Amino acid sequence: MHFLYSFCGIFLFFNTYLSVFSQCISSFPHTQDFQSSDGSWTPNAAGSWVWGNVTKPVINSSGSLCWTNNSLTTGYPANAQVHVTSPCYDFSSLTNPHLSCRVWWETERGWDGVNLQYSTNGGATWTRLGNFGDPVNCLNANWYNANSITWLDVPVANSSGWSGNITPITGSCTNGFGSGGWVLAQKCLPLALAGQPNVIFRFHLGAGSTCQDDGFAFDDFTIQESPIVPDFTYICIGANTLDFTGLANPCATAWSWNFGDPASGASNTSTLQNPSHIFTSGGTFTVTLTATNPCGRSAVIAQVIDVDNCTTLPVDLLGLKAQLAGTSVHLSWQKPSEINAVKHFYIQRSTDEVHFETIATTYSSETYYRDTPPQHSATIFYRLIKVDNDGTYQYSKAAQVRLSEKLPARVFPNPVHQGEPIRLEALAPESYVSVYDMQGRKCMEVISSQNYLEIPTHTFVKGLYWIRIQNGDTPQTLKIQVN
Repeated sequence: MHFLYSFCGIFLFFNTYLSVFSQCISSFPHTQDFQSSDGSWTPNAAGSWVWGNVTKPVINSSGSLCWTNNSLTTGYPANAQVHVTSPCYDFSSLTNPHLSCRVWWETERGWDGVNLQYSTNGGATWTRLGNFGDPVNCLNANWYNANSITWLDVPVANSSGWSGNITPITGSCTNGFGSGGWVLAQKCLPLALAGQPNVIFRFHLGAGSTCQDDGFAFDDFTIQESPIVPDFTYICIGANTLDFTGLANPCATAWSWNFGDPASGASNTSTLQNPSHIFTSGGTFTVTLTATNPCGRSAVIAQVIDVDNCTTLPVDLLGLKAQLAGTSVHLSWQKPSEINAVKHFYIQRSTDEVHFETIATTYSSETYYRDTPPQHSATIFYRLIKVDNDGTYQYSKAAQVRLSEKLPARVFPNPVHQGEPIRLEALAPESYVSVYDMQGRKCMEVISSQNYLEIPTHTFVKGLYWIRIQNGDTPQTLKIQVN
């Protein structure tokens, strides 16, 4: 890949050495995977940070090249205050920049740790990027797990950062909450950095005089414009009446609709993700959706909709019924009067009445289907798509089935012996799971990709913990005892 550069100049750092950045990276997205070079990152002193294949007792990059502190095979020394600085980035073309990288930490819990800092004045002053407890979403995740690390940022101590280890306790050393492997850390960069011509970053490690561990490693350092790709779908539910569904990749936190129908007055706009609109007449309308991501970046999509060609379903297809029978759902519907024109039906299922998936195709003569839905959601929605021989199609109204008044996530075993995994079940997809100790310190956070999750406890000290589960509904909190 070829990159464009612009002049940044020569900067004098307050740590008494000169660093020359004759060019700034200005083409984005930019990913430095460190496989062919050290990426022009600069340690504050010889040997304070090294680049290569890491084979420490815990941190092991398995042949992949990356940066780590002090040594490729051993940990950090006592009283370490070391950092490694990136090349210069020219953010002139970025409006809502976003950073991601893979990190691995193994430091004495609460005493030693690492954070990421940035500077816009050549390193004369530095600002910590983010804080412990910042919001978690699709573009902000795994950013700091400790809020008071004693020897980080000396002389201004007790800073947020990554801290913790999986090394067994020895003597008076503390342990727990190490990453135990590579973790993808993501962060929306401050809007104040947008347009800045020379931005540099540094990973800073601070340590005390006892209980040294492997330290920290990072890889795949990526800067890009924060992503947002909006889209929307719609279905007709009545005369001149449409239901709209707002979509965004990877996610959006704000929605703004304009239905191109000024005669409808205040109803011409909406800030709901999934609004309905009754158009004041037939004809074509340009519907516009603006979606905004967690970094504050917005993108727009517009579609021309012909209301006259948006017909509702015939009465005989509005009879979709769904009934719970044990762990199965029985679907039934009326046979269309124009049966000879029907090619087949698609049966679709959803857990949120927004994102439907096709689970079956039935012949036109069939009016019954039995489904075994996933058990991680309290409510399931079904709908039919009637496809005619000429290729036209129509949607039925959604039928709702409540599997349970409440299907909370389950945790077991509880209590759990230290070293045994905790298993969470009945999770909704894309649930944010956070673990806190009794002092309110966040021990870990993860986004579940399935309806279950195993949490290792070999990094946990014995005691009580809170598990917080958030999936868009009311958060659920569980208490777990580690013995």
